[in-house]
Amino acid sequence: MNLTGTLADWTIVDLLTMLKVTKKTGTLRIRGDRSGYIHFVEGKVSAAMVEGSIALDGDGGDRTAAVDTLFVLSSFATGQFELGHYEGPDTDGWDVDDLLADMGRLQELEGDVAEAGLTTQSLILSDRITSAITVGPDDWWAIASLVSVLSLQQLEEVFGRARAIRMLHTLWRLGVTEVVAEVAAEPAPDPLGSDEMEPARSLDLGPGPESEDAPQSDEAWLDEIALAARGATDEVPMQERRTLTGLSAPASTTLTGSVLDEMRRLRGRTGG
Repeated sequence: MNLTGTLADWTIVDLLTMLKVTKKTGTLRIRGDRSGYIHFVEGKVSAAMVEGSIALDGDGGDRTAAVDTLFVLSSFATGQFELGHYEGPDTDGWDVDDLLADMGRLQELEGDVAEAGLTTQSLILSDRITSAITVGPDDWWAIASLVSVLSLQQLEEVFGRARAIRMLHTLWRLGVTEVVAEVAAEPAPDPLGSDEMEPARSLDLGPGPESEDAPQSDEAWLDEIALAARGATDEVPMQERRTLTGLSAPASTTLTGSVLDEMRRLRGRTGG
């Protein structure tokens, strides 16, 4: 049994409630300026996703990703919906009332952020704090998400070696860093499909010092060699030429003003 309509007549919350009560199984597709879908199994939500948006789970099956998606879909005021046959994952799903409660808490957080004037302004970590702050496991992700993968070499380029060493030592002393293992590059597939190695190709650098096309005193060919070598190096992504380190959270972490200062400066310099 198909169900179609417009979001002007039925809100996402209305549809969630109705499909919960009727214990429907199917995939609800929403089409408009933005599109998405919600999978239902006997009135429970098994997955949801907004097309073109970043999700916390690859197929939208994670509960947090589903709540985030439903929160976004609930803001759609226009568009069409259609309930068709089920195309979702083979899972039992989550109770709609529980998901609606999570969405309600998100709306409260959104209200607090708006009231603080944070929704329309650019933000940066405070330069100083007046007292130590204890960050628990449930909150650490918010700070760690602001800092990208970094290395001593990258920090040195921005801050100089001495300051970079002090910064890394502080983060290491607090126990909030971990090493990111480099992924070895996979060998290129053999286009010949055999064990024979492809003959090496020579690099045409132009006339050499003994060429009749250039005088013996012309050393431009040396410059060409240097430029060719430099270009080959520049083609390698910076991330593949450096040992990388990242950040992670301990059970709880106390951050002082100097640490937040370092993180703020790092984010401000590397985020551009």
